Amino acid sequence: MELSISAPEQSGAPSTLAISGVLDQNSITHDFLKSISQSQQQILTQSKVLEVNLKEVIRADTSGLAWLLNMVKDLSKSQVEVRFSNIPDKLQNLAALSGAQTLLRPSSLA
Repeated sequence: MELSISAPEQSGAPSTLAISGVLDQNSITHDFLKSISQSQQQILTQSKVLEVNLKEVIRADTSGLAWLLNMVKDLSKSQVEVRFSNIPDKLQNLAALSGAQTLLRPSSLA
């Protein structure tokens, strides 16, 4: 799993996080906030909105879903709204089976 965080291009725009690769129990080693630098955390808290692009996620399991949900929970403590785009069908189905589909809030841009 690889993470790429970009600062907003203009004031008021969301910061972006692109996740690529496999999002499963073998690829997740830390909580989201422990996986990024202090400067990246600062970018997120200043923009207040994070757009998470899942287009390049090859595979995700329940551990990956839990990791995403914990990311939403942790960032909400800093009043950062998380939106998702390009959610793979299998991940959407897994979220629906888990009763967590409303937490993977799609972006209006998706």
